[in-house]
Amino acid sequence: MPEFNFGRSLRLLDSSDFTRVFSHAELKVACPAMLILAVHNDKPHPRLGMVVPKKQVKLAARRNTIKRVIRESFRHRRHTLPPVDIVVIARRDIGNLSKPALAALLDKQWSRLERKTMNSPENRS
Repeated sequence: MPEFNFGRSLRLLDSSDFTRVFSHAELKVACPAMLILAVHNDKPHPRLGMVVPKKQVKLAARRNTIKRVIRESFRHRRHTLPPVDIVVIARRDIGNLSKPALAALLDKQWSRLERKTMNSPENRS
């Protein structure tokens, strides 16, 4: 049975990790509420980083709720995701979504990311 933890090895921790994803993003999945950038990594599992700016979501409690829902969604889907470094960037519309709506949207976005990695040039060879 797969583990559903979210340890340090599953997180982007350094600013250099974030910079690598921002500058070399191979995969992009966008919607009005968020942008997901991803780049293949040399690890056997995906890693997650989040950017939820104060400018987009004013209340700290709401920012924390959004991050919690993103972490939970990733934690449950990480076994199906390819080995990529992922950064989820919140956009203004994300603050208007309820927790179930955000979870459903994330599920859809993870599926789109999986399809894009299957079609990427790195997996065609």
